[in-house]
Amino acid sequence: MNVAFLNPISMAPSKFIFSILFTVLLISCGNKTTIAPKDQPKTDSVVSKDTTVKTEQPQAKPEVYEGVLPCSKCQGMNIYMTIASDYQSADVEVSHLDNPNVEEGYSYTLNTERGYEKDPDATVYILNWDKPENGQWIFVRETGNDSTIFEIKSNRKRYTDKKNHSLTKK
Repeated sequence: MNVAFLNPISMAPSKFIFSILFTVLLISCGNKTTIAPKDQPKTDSVVSKDTTVKTEQPQAKPEVYEGVLPCSKCQGMNIYMTIASDYQSADVEVSHLDNPNVEEGYSYTLNTERGYEKDPDATVYILNWDKPENGQWIFVRETGNDSTIFEIKSNRKRYTDKKNHSLTKK
């Protein structure tokens, strides 16, 4: 066995340089340290930049309708109806024309349906939708007329009594 490999004096200069470079390479592979630039913190994890564009959605406002509807027991009812922006409920304030100082307030569950008669995009508002038909109060908003809703019967027919059954958007 020739021990000359370990003796740098007996080695050729190119072999000596090669062995030093090889030794440095082996030593440096065992020590993996990363040096972070001065303006960045030292970390082993990858930092990603959040590129999400944040846009604010406009908050939906409740729909408010008011008007006078016919009443079988009085001269008429002043109605002030607020439909919640999530279309899950409606609050109704009622005062009778013959006794306007007394107001009654009601909260109803609300469901909406699409389509009425020949208008496939009309919106049907059903107050107390989870109750029997005779306990429901139903209004329709026709396509192209966002300013008015009109009351219909529980059998989904229009009133034909020539009285005003509509409320106007406030």
